Amino acid sequence: LAVSTDSSSPSYTLTAGGTSGVTAGVIKFRATNEAVNLQKVGLKLTNTASSTPSDLTQVYLYAGSNIMTTTGTAVAANTLIGTATFTGNNTIATSTLSTAVQLPKDMDATIIVKADIADIGSIQPGTEGDLVAIDYANSQGTGNNSGATVSGTVGVTTGVAGLRIFNTIPTVAVDSTLPGTGVNDGRLMQFKIAADSHGQ
Repeated sequence: LAVSTDSSSPSYTLTAGGTSGVTAGVIKFRATNEAVNLQKVGLKLTNTASSTPSDLTQVYLYAGSNIMTTTGTAVAANTLIGTATFTGNNTIATSTLSTAVQLPKDMDATIIVKADIADIGSIQPGTEGDLVAIDYANSQGTGNNSGATVSGTVGVTTGVAGLRIFNTIPTVAVDSTLPGTGVNDGRLMQFKIAADSHGQ
């Protein structure tokens, strides 16, 4: 069972504290020789120099592409299949999947990792400026035909880009109300910037 970061995993992102369901990464699995009934997925905080478990309140695993039930039918994308919690000072969290899923033989299958970010501010657990990177640590399942225990690749640095968390972040958008073409007055672009809904 080979594991890596999928190309659809998000790039470096700014995220406000108190935001729920932020996509933190996408893990790609590929089972060789037989389908694997996946049971557990371990996750780790890899940027421990600039993040702590208290930056997260909950982590979720959702079905991505080519995730099947153990009877061979497709699981709808974005179906919740498990949760994980980083407790205390632990930088490793294991999710025993709440929904039994199968990784098909010789096909890429993905699982989406989403997170609830802790609130940031006075006496809040999140830390301003931390870079939270939730990477794959390990996985375990059973071969669909053999019944043998199958472990996913261990020691892989999947290398998600991470979420930089702040109490609030600015939002920027192009403003289309600029008159004319800019030929006469030299005005080529207009944009608007505002505080995120989490604070000034």
